[in-house]
Amino acid sequence: MLKQKQAFTMAEILIAMTIIGVIAAITIPQILGNTSGRANKLMIQKTYAVLSQALRIGQSKLDYNTSDVDRIVNKTGAGAPAIELQLSIENLLKKTMDIEYLDTKTTHAFSGKLLTLKDDGTLERASADSATGITVNGSGAGDKRGAIFETREGAYYIFPDKAKIDAEACTKDNPCLVYIDVNGPEAPNMLVTCSTESNTGYYKWDSTDQKVKYMKNSTTEAGTCAIDGMKINDVYPVIIYGSTVVPALNAADVILTSHE
Repeated sequence: MLKQKQAFTMAEILIAMTIIGVIAAITIPQILGNTSGRANKLMIQKTYAVLSQALRIGQSKLDYNTSDVDRIVNKTGAGAPAIELQLSIENLLKKTMDIEYLDTKTTHAFSGKLLTLKDDGTLERASADSATGITVNGSGAGDKRGAIFETREGAYYIFPDKAKIDAEACTKDNPCLVYIDVNGPEAPNMLVTCSTESNTGYYKWDSTDQKVKYMKNSTTEAGTCAIDGMKINDVYPVIIYGSTVVPALNAADVILTSHE
């Protein structure tokens, strides 16, 4: 007597496929997000290290750092040493890094609570998100003329104020702001933040304690910053002074100092 073979019914197959689909919908975005976050973190650490190394090379090999820029650009005329006339921050980066200066008119937009460099050399964050950008070689009312340098790997070093890096020093009391976008024009083009967004603090140099503090406002320090591994965004700001680079947000500081 032949045994009757059993098989899955169509209903059972559909149920199994539905369960698999639900699991995939839950896990795949998380896997992709974690992968993207890890890639951004590695590039953040790399681009930070490269910029730090470039400034140290400028200090040790060229006997020049960004705090000298006002002295150098003001030495003009027939008696000024030719090498010093070339040592703007722009040329310092060109001499020490494998980069290209994007000298055609273009705008690189990114969003988040952008930073403003105040007259006292401290930073403050905007109260609301804004989608804005840096225009290279732009002109006209309201145009932000910045400088963008692109690395061989496609990362951007974005100076929001080109006039400053051409003619002003980057000192501890009056640093220069640099946005670093680890993947250039590719999405999401958003600033890094803490998981609890209100804890994202901005740079303030404390001359009394001789250290960087991350402030929630002018008087209160920011809370403890934690970073969601899936939300390590691609744009992070740093400040430079002399031959030193410091994260401009505590969110960037956490990413740079985390070894997980």
